[in-house]
Amino acid sequence: MSPSARKPILKSVPYWTAFGVLTLAAVGLGAAISHYGLYLKKLSIQAPGGRLLSAIPTETPTWQRIGNDRREQADIEVVLGTTNYVSRLYHPKPSSADSNK
Repeated sequence: MSPSARKPILKSVPYWTAFGVLTLAAVGLGAAISHYGLYLKKLSIQAPGGRLLSAIPTETPTWQRIGNDRREQADIEVVLGTTNYVSRLYHPKPSSADSNK
């Protein structure tokens, strides 16, 4: 199918079907929480055995970390409920085939 023959997304039946299902799910969940008087509370999750996520390797055979791990501000860590998290970027290492070019 050529790009000019494609239907616009707003005229797509699958788009509106997915949109309707997600909208009904969101409204239904909100209504159920209100109707049953539920209170949703976020609990902190601790890694088994006291493991630290910062111990995840910064380099693997095919990936390497870019820059330093980022620490969030104290108020964000309060919302996260933990200081045991990792925020880092990885980039694929150049393959040996790439270096031969």
